[in-house]
Amino acid sequence: MFPVIWGMVPRVISGTFPEAFASFPKAGFKAYFQQLTKRVNDMTDNTNKDIAQRLRAARDDMGFSRRELAEITNIPQKTIEKFEIGSQEPSVSRLQTLCDVLDVTRSYLIDGYSADNDNGADRNGSKVKSGGNAIACPKCGEMGEFTDEEDTNVVFQILTELDLLRDEKFDGAQRRAIELSKDLIRELGYLEPAELMKVAAARELYLDDCPSAEGIMEIFNSDIEKAQTYCGLVEERILDTAILGIDMYAIEKKTLDRLSDKLEHDHEELEAPGFFGGWGEYSETVPLIRPYVRSLAFSGMGPDFDNPEDFSKRKTTLNR
Repeated sequence: MFPVIWGMVPRVISGTFPEAFASFPKAGFKAYFQQLTKRVNDMTDNTNKDIAQRLRAARDDMGFSRRELAEITNIPQKTIEKFEIGSQEPSVSRLQTLCDVLDVTRSYLIDGYSADNDNGADRNGSKVKSGGNAIACPKCGEMGEFTDEEDTNVVFQILTELDLLRDEKFDGAQRRAIELSKDLIRELGYLEPAELMKVAAARELYLDDCPSAEGIMEIFNSDIEKAQTYCGLVEERILDTAILGIDMYAIEKKTLDRLSDKLEHDHEELEAPGFFGGWGEYSETVPLIRPYVRSLAFSGMGPDFDNPEDFSKRKTTLNR
């Protein structure tokens, strides 16, 4: 549902406005956003009904009652009932849990791949090579031909939903936003470095402070733990763009230090890591202040990072 809108207005809902919308009066943009939200809701309602029908069919095929499925998945029976009547949409993590138990793929539940499709997919979405030859997916063991495209699409779906929630200051949706954040980190962990860095570029991370995909792959050949650490740092910065609307590495250092000083004043347990109270490099400062800034954002009281007068940004010299 969301990738369609992502393709239409990729930067409006990512929190960075293209020039075409920069001159919108507040009333005009508000009307535009309300129209966009209505379209999202309409599409979500239809998608929920489709998922509901396929979810119930998959449960029936496995011979589970709702009570049995609830016991296996640790998802409340009432919640499963809401999923199956289309009144509630499963989160990404719960959708994956249901797929694992019901032996179907996310593509089947979301897009409805079936044996009747001319793309050669079976009921659970696995595409089998001609002649019966197939490969096993390293993640789930399914036989078929796999790419990172499905994982990337899920990542952008979660990012888009978080962007929409952020635009409403997460009002009334804090718990959902926190769970979506966990889902995002989980899904980003499935991406190989090249795909991860494509997402980083799409989210406008400050690339001068980002390792290249090739650089990460070279590190993987010698030190897997270090390479995973680099990937984890990029994943957290991508999540920042969804929660805060900005990569904090893109903020001018003096501006970031002023924000850090204010947070230190408000939170006595927070201390600058450098000598004489200095905040040091971005790699030292950002991880320290990140939990506090995210907490403010979730409570609807976060800094206005879109205001260039308060938060000037660095210009990147790289274009990957």
